[in-house]
Amino acid sequence: MGHSACGKGWTGSAAYVDAVLGSTLIAAACLAILQFALLKLHGDCSAYAVKKHMFIVVTLGIVNAVRVITGYFPESKGKLPSGIAPFDARAISWQRGADLKDGTQYAMVLRTPEIDQKCSERFAESRVHMTTEPSCLKQ
Repeated sequence: MGHSACGKGWTGSAAYVDAVLGSTLIAAACLAILQFALLKLHGDCSAYAVKKHMFIVVTLGIVNAVRVITGYFPESKGKLPSGIAPFDARAISWQRGADLKDGTQYAMVLRTPEIDQKCSERFAESRVHMTTEPSCLKQ
């Protein structure tokens, strides 16, 4: 089954993530039980191996619990953590192919002899890059 076939039938990425996390948790729990059974019945593995599996079971359990709990808080939907800005209209237009230099105060570009000649006013520069006004780049 290819990657594209795995995604068929899922209505959204959140449901897919929940299904993957839930399946991973179940698989890890089954492996922990199997390791524990082998340890107790046959002495074939170590207590450390059981602890490793239980660590991933607890970790995945916490991740799943957080996803389920936060789904019940409508005020958490659509909000971003502080310091993360949503895409504004300009960023979306850039993604759709608009010129990155339009509407910007400064542009950071790779230095070339041509740009060095065209753009005499520089606000910052290094051996490789320089920051200048976009208008000189359009000349």
